[in-house]
Amino acid sequence: MNRMLTAVAYLFGAVVFGAALAAIAEFAFFVGPLAWLNLVFWGLIAIVLGFVLRTWAMAIAVCAVLGFTIVVSYSIMGYHGSAPLSNALSAFAVLGVAGAIGMAAAGAVAHLLRQFRTAQRAPQR
Repeated sequence: MNRMLTAVAYLFGAVVFGAALAAIAEFAFFVGPLAWLNLVFWGLIAIVLGFVLRTWAMAIAVCAVLGFTIVVSYSIMGYHGSAPLSNALSAFAVLGVAGAIGMAAAGAVAHLLRQFRTAQRAPQR
């Protein structure tokens, strides 16, 4: 039961953190022609999270939820189209899945590096 609550807390935290990162990126961080640099920043966050989280499942799940939330929130906040927002939500969801896949991959690679680093430091018998 305790592990389940921890997992839910991490995933909820990823949603809140993702929305906050999207808001910061949309209104304060890299805007205009340099907006693509947000992807680098978000990728670095996924790498740090993947390295810090203790299990593969949590590294991948938290990074995927974070990536989906960042992309969908960023897309919604930056939408200035003439059509209603509801018409664009399906496209934003598809982009969100791409963001989830990218962030999950970055988190998984970072977790793999963590395991490799830990195995290198383990004493040989």
